Amino acid sequence: MRNAAAEILIGLASASGPAGAEGSAARLAMELLSDYAPVRMDTMGNVIAELGDINSREHILLDAHIDEIGMVVTSVDDNGFLHVDRCGGMDRRVISGSEVFVLGTKKLTGVVGLCGGDENKAPEWENVFVDI
Repeated sequence: MRNAAAEILIGLASASGPAGAEGSAARLAMELLSDYAPVRMDTMGNVIAELGDINSREHILLDAHIDEIGMVVTSVDDNGFLHVDRCGGMDRRVISGSEVFVLGTKKLTGVVGLCGGDENKAPEWENVFVDI
């Protein structure tokens, strides 16, 4: 049986929130944390939960990034492969074979593939595709 902290961490780690579209992950964080503390979101989209005496001289900050690595679909070819580009920082050398989720009207699962290029170098973005 999982405890509440584990459920919160699993929920947050499973939330979709690529760079620039963190809203749903931030709203989930607010929902999950609201059982434990007053929660608010600032104008930059940061989720803030304050526990204990806010007037205390000493404070502890727990900080985490809520966004995740993402890609943006740039086109779909005649074979149905999705051509992608980066959305935020990403190391192209390690993405081949990775399972990804395509977010749209329906959440789809895909696998990152590479075509062409030099196998001893990081692939160029024009050689990266997603097979759904």
